[in-house]
Amino acid sequence: YLIGHGASAEWQPQSWMQGSEVYLARTKRPPAEPNVMLDPAQWEFFAGHEDAAGGRGVAKWSGSIGQAAPLFAWENKTGVVTMSYAAAIRKYLMIVGTPTERSGVGSMSGTFDTYILESDAITGPFRIVSYLQAFGPQAYFVNLPTFAMGDAPADGYLDARLSYSSNFGLRDKALVPHPKGSSYAWNLLPVRLLLASGAHVDALSE
Repeated sequence: YLIGHGASAEWQPQSWMQGSEVYLARTKRPPAEPNVMLDPAQWEFFAGHEDAAGGRGVAKWSGSIGQAAPLFAWENKTGVVTMSYAAAIRKYLMIVGTPTERSGVGSMSGTFDTYILESDAITGPFRIVSYLQAFGPQAYFVNLPTFAMGDAPADGYLDARLSYSSNFGLRDKALVPHPKGSSYAWNLLPVRLLLASGAHVDALSE
């Protein structure tokens, strides 16, 4: 699977860190050989859900990128996106980083917000469970590596590691890293995912 962000309207700003939608693609067979990844015929794109009585239907996939549908949309509020599977709580955790400024290229010099969403299925629906304002304060490529997650929840939380880089556009200016130690490097912080009833991710604690 490959996840990424974008936008479908001309007026919506787009950059490596800014967008309005999140998309999902996958290869039709495991990418054991490089040729699978390089062959356009091996790719298909999430194309929405089949209508079903009483709720969302089965996910649709299409070999045409023109039929791709967003997993998640938020006007001018998406950007670099990652997704991990937390096997201990059987949840897909999507993390999105997005600029707080909406001025195109100028937005890269400002702070970024980061938010976490969860779902029972890789194709959604997703719901926001934690919003980290000005995290970093300019964190990007934020993700929860699956190899660093705990095997089982304990005492209402799940131990994990938060991986990200930050502050590339602010490194020559006075700033206060948030959280402490955030730098223009690979940051790997221990975190705890606080669990609500039903083992839902509820918040992120430093």
